[in-house]
Amino acid sequence: MRFSLLFLFLVHSLCAYEHGEVMMFLTLEEKRGWQIVRCERERCRIISTSLEVQTFDCMSESKTCVYVASDGSLRIVDSKTEKTLLEKGKDGYTQPRFSKDGTRIWLVRLRNGNSKKTEIGWIDPRRPSRFHTVLQRHSTDLDPWLGHEGGFYYAHVSCAEGCGRIIQEIWFHGPAGHSRQLTLENRLAHQPSFDPVHQTLYYSVYTLEGYRIRKLHLADSSCRGHTIDERPDVSDAWPAPDGKGGLYFVRTGRTRDSIVHCDDTGSCHPLMLRPDFSTIRNLKVNP
Repeated sequence: MRFSLLFLFLVHSLCAYEHGEVMMFLTLEEKRGWQIVRCERERCRIISTSLEVQTFDCMSESKTCVYVASDGSLRIVDSKTEKTLLEKGKDGYTQPRFSKDGTRIWLVRLRNGNSKKTEIGWIDPRRPSRFHTVLQRHSTDLDPWLGHEGGFYYAHVSCAEGCGRIIQEIWFHGPAGHSRQLTLENRLAHQPSFDPVHQTLYYSVYTLEGYRIRKLHLADSSCRGHTIDERPDVSDAWPAPDGKGGLYFVRTGRTRDSIVHCDDTGSCHPLMLRPDFSTIRNLKVNP
């Protein structure tokens, strides 16, 4: 009986990933540091890069990836070539993200190399020397998630040193150039992702019990989402919608990380990945 239940659990966990999504994340290797992993169904492979990866994004169809390397440069790599788009300079860059058509790479620019003053904008990978600033404030704005309306979601730090803690909320910057606040958590809320079909915002929020994934329907009047699959002794981060009303995210336990999938009914199961993928971050899913 115990064997049968274990078999059913494994099958269900594997089936949770048999939807055709392309999944990508960073995993920590002992000799090479952080490396990009690309998974399609149950097949996963490490994408070879010249340098250790800090943050990244990939286009699922072309299999082209852009990443910020350990030396601070911005690099682009495909199955045949790798080249540097931006060398490290006075300013730093982080959190690259391809536009849907691949003609732009969105970035957070770190003024003077730190996050006290940031800009969110984009470069053309064919002419990367010019940075097109879209959002510029004397503040910290991170985690851009490109929206379906031509704008983007991001995490804005409204208070840090004077509050005794970091207060970071989720905002939306529209195509007309106006920003509006979406959450009111009065704590650290970051890593926004958005499901346009179901008009649902997901984000990770810090609580005394650890990080939790929250779900907020933008049609609701509330500015605080409800927690998904809350468990003791774990932290949940990097939410990624599956395009069908469900969600993937990274769960950090006492001994290892795992990727969890919750379907549109709220049923959640961990995926069965290779045992060497024990440390995971920067989860991305392309339905």
